[in-house]
Amino acid sequence: MNKLEVRPDSDYSGKVAPELLEQLRSQLLATDEADRYRLFAALLAGLADQQQSRNNGRDAAEQAVAVQRRLQVATEEVALLKDEIATLKADLAHGAKQLADEQVRNQEFRKTIDSHRQRLEDSRKKEAELEAELVAKNTALHRVETDAERYQLQAQRASAASQDLTRVDALESEKRSLTAKVAELETQFANLRGDKDREIETWKEKLVSTKTQVDSGAEDLLNTVWVRLARAKPPLAEGGVKPNRQALERLFDSFVELAYFANNFENQMRPFLDRYTRHNEVVAGPWKAYRGREDVLESIVKTVAVVGGKHVGVLKMRLRELNKWTMGAITGGDVVVESIPSELEKQLRGPACMGANPAMTIRDFLRNDGHERFRDHMLEVRSHSIAEVHKITL
Repeated sequence: MNKLEVRPDSDYSGKVAPELLEQLRSQLLATDEADRYRLFAALLAGLADQQQSRNNGRDAAEQAVAVQRRLQVATEEVALLKDEIATLKADLAHGAKQLADEQVRNQEFRKTIDSHRQRLEDSRKKEAELEAELVAKNTALHRVETDAERYQLQAQRASAASQDLTRVDALESEKRSLTAKVAELETQFANLRGDKDREIETWKEKLVSTKTQVDSGAEDLLNTVWVRLARAKPPLAEGGVKPNRQALERLFDSFVELAYFANNFENQMRPFLDRYTRHNEVVAGPWKAYRGREDVLESIVKTVAVVGGKHVGVLKMRLRELNKWTMGAITGGDVVVESIPSELEKQLRGPACMGANPAMTIRDFLRNDGHERFRDHMLEVRSHSIAEVHKITL
């Protein structure tokens, strides 16, 4: 390490010379951190010794020693921090390696499942091929047996029609040949059936093994679905019971029935609501906006879509709107029926009827299209009732 040369300069009147500071800075930058701390300690110790030699003071020396000790402690702490950082980096690398290993094992497991499924499909195809081959063998065997019976019948007829022993011998020889062929085909058929049964048993065992691995994940999913049904308010399933495959099938059958019921109900209500709302544009506007959207079944399909499925809240809002329109139609029809007496009395006593002409008769009322005006008035009453259900201001 280069030593700094400190020389007195009386021209600066007690101030440090700029070139001295520049030299000190360049020397410090040229050394590493540990040497820099030791340089500071040596400089302070030298200054303390020089001060002590001048005025026999002890405070500066003690301060220098204290500073040197603090520098030493700081150096040790820096070293400890570096060790901790190195340890943390090693732990991080180890964790990353474990994560990568887990991902690799997960991929291998998925590949194994796909391989089992492919082998299962292959086994099914092989079984179908064996069945087809067995059917072909059975057909060939039946054809041979039919030919044998026909030849035997021909031989019997030939024996009865003629005493030509040469032809009989030929037929008998052909019969024996065919019988031997039939026996050979029967043996092949039995061997083929045995091979087929063994192959089927082998693939059944593989199928059971693969199905056990796949069904473990499906069972966890089924339990999760059943817990959600039990926690619904009010509950839709019995809690604390382990569901089975039949319960899951009935659950989905019920879901399908409810989905088609809601969709059919909406389609049945549309003609009525078209007719109920067409007499008032303020009421018809919201209904047309609702009717212009997708139907209930399409909303359900988009909700349960695997990719890009909508939140169930969208379906819930649509069903609530359908319920409001249905209740509005029912309430409107009920109000119209119950209001006929009072509204008819108001219409007859109103300014357009008996209010203007106390001597008006029913014939005059009908002649002046009073019944048509009364019908229009009751349609307006129904529109007001539907608007009240939907909180529409007319």
